[in-house]
Amino acid sequence: MPTRKIYSVNKALTAEERVRHRAIREQIEQEKAELIARGRRAKARHTMLREAVAALKTTRETRGLSLADIKASTGIEKSNK
Repeated sequence: MPTRKIYSVNKALTAEERVRHRAIREQIEQEKAELIARGRRAKARHTMLREAVAALKTTRETRGLSLADIKASTGIEKSNK
């Protein structure tokens, strides 16, 4: 595989480009707190779901049931994982 050279381009921005870049940075700053909060909520939901699945698995194993037993009694298929 050929090695590619990476070139750094340092060009002076035009006044229009500076204004556009500043507006983008300001928009990101305004949205950042909400995006972080959304990410944290999504992670919390994911954690709760993993805990619920783990509890179901523990209960199933405690009762001595296999995934085939669960499928036979509920029709719920085994995970594709």
